[in-house]
Amino acid sequence: MLAVSGFALAASVSIIYGIHVLEPVQFVKAADGTMHLAPKSPWVAIFEHFATALFILGVWHIIDQLIVKREFKNEIVGIVEDIKGELSVGAKARLTHVDQRLDALDQSIKLAKHDTALGLVETYHDADGFGYAAIIRDSQCLVAVLADGYSWVSRNADALRERFENAEKTTTIILVHPESELIPVLSRKVGMQADLYRQRIFSTIRELQKLNGGRSLLRILGHSLINCHSVYIADRRAVFSPYFLSSHRRSPPIFVVKDAGKRSFFGKLSEDVAILEKECSLISLQLPNQLEIQSE
Repeated sequence: MLAVSGFALAASVSIIYGIHVLEPVQFVKAADGTMHLAPKSPWVAIFEHFATALFILGVWHIIDQLIVKREFKNEIVGIVEDIKGELSVGAKARLTHVDQRLDALDQSIKLAKHDTALGLVETYHDADGFGYAAIIRDSQCLVAVLADGYSWVSRNADALRERFENAEKTTTIILVHPESELIPVLSRKVGMQADLYRQRIFSTIRELQKLNGGRSLLRILGHSLINCHSVYIADRRAVFSPYFLSSHRRSPPIFVVKDAGKRSFFGKLSEDVAILEKECSLISLQLPNQLEIQSE
């Protein structure tokens, strides 16, 4: 564009110069005897205006290229650089996020390979977020190993009642035996008197019998061993919830495992519960001076 502007300026100057140099100056004598310049040819006037237009056009293009467009270009370049910077920062953030997701995916793949043998299918950080109703209602064979079981039975009374309506389903509930030597230790851990802890066990048994009404096969057993976790074996799936060690109460996590063979955690839990059943005994409800049960 600068070359075009320079050509326009040169052309305009050349035309003007040519008109004034080549055209001779002529004078004419008027009737009164005075001398006047002869009128110019129309073509000369046209070429003069054309040359002026070329000159103005050339000057304007030079100003446009050197000042206006340069400033505009600098502004555009600045905007583009800002956009590149923002995109670069955003790209780095996205790449960092992608890297984190890939690392998490890699860990998940490694965990999944391990979980294939373990049989882990679900985890819950808080036992309060897990619903037992489905496995209580739907499982054909249910074995639940609890401590006193009072709160669990109370919260799942409707599901248990619905389960007991089907006479073909079998249910085994294993609780801490009221005559176990560990009752004083367990009651102290939960901040309760030993007699009251025993009464909670008896109340659990009475509530289960009431919900069942003799309609379904229900076995209630008691063990005298250490109660370190609760287990629920529901057909080919197990729910495992460990107990905390201290006396401070908090909601434990939940781990759900599936039957992945004898070497899986499900297989080990099932075997352990089956052995525990053989080490259990029936619980007699005959106990004088029973105390009134207080909810947790």
